[in-house]
Amino acid sequence: MKIRSYFLILCAGVVIVLGAMLPGIVGERRDAAEQGRIQFAPVQEVRLEFTDSGITMKQTLAIMGPLRDVVNIPEELATLKRSKVEHIAADAAQRYNQAGVLLRDPGDFSRYSMVSDLTVLVYGPETSSNVFWIVDYADPEGNSWFHMVIDDRTGTVCSVEYRDLEAEYDPGDMRQILEGFCQTYLEGLGEEFFDYSGADLAGKAEKDADSSYMAAQLRFNAWDNPLYGETRIVFFLNRNGFYTYFE
Repeated sequence: MKIRSYFLILCAGVVIVLGAMLPGIVGERRDAAEQGRIQFAPVQEVRLEFTDSGITMKQTLAIMGPLRDVVNIPEELATLKRSKVEHIAADAAQRYNQAGVLLRDPGDFSRYSMVSDLTVLVYGPETSSNVFWIVDYADPEGNSWFHMVIDDRTGTVCSVEYRDLEAEYDPGDMRQILEGFCQTYLEGLGEEFFDYSGADLAGKAEKDADSSYMAAQLRFNAWDNPLYGETRIVFFLNRNGFYTYFE
C-alpha cells in the first residue's frame, strides 16, 4: 500500500510539472513553425472621403501657391473623371485660341495627347485641402504643348502653360498678347475675379529692353488670418509662349 501511495504521489507530481511546462513547450513549437512567416491581422478596406470644404476660388489658388503638403492619390478618388478633364482642357485651349494668344491654331484638340497626368491632394492652411489634376498635353510632333492644373471641385483651370518651339510672337504685339492671356485666365476663374482686368495688369507689366519677355502680377489675400500672408499670381510671357506661377 505504501508503494502504491508513493507511486500515485509521484504521478501527481509529474502531472503538475508537465502542466507547468506545457505552455512553454507549445509556444516554442508554434514559434518554430511560424519562423520566417509574416502574419497580418485582417483589416477593413480603407477609403478616403472628401466633402465640399466650401473654400473660395481665391483660397483654392492660395493653396496652390507654396504647394505645402502634397499627396498623390489615385484618380478614382477624384470627383472629376478623365474624360471630363480632357473636355475642360480642350475648352481652355479653344478659349485661349479665340483670344488670339496662341502662336498657332491648335485645331482639333484631339490631336494633342495627354502625355502625363497626376491627381494630387494639397493641404492648405486652416485645415483646408483641395484635389487638383495636373495634366500635360502635346501635339504629335512634340513642337507645342499645354500644361494645366485643374481644380477637381469646380473644373477651373487654375494654372496654365503654353509653349511652341517653332513659332515666336512679334515683339510689337507682346503687350496685347499679355492682356489677352491675363483676361482669358481671369474670366476662367469666375466672379471672384471680375474686379480685375487684363488690360490693367498688362498696363503695369514689366518687360526687358528688347521685349523678349513681359510679366504682370496680381496680388490678393485669400484668408482673414494675416498669418498666411498674400498670394501673388505672376503672368509671364516670352517669345515662345506664356505661363502662370504662384508665390
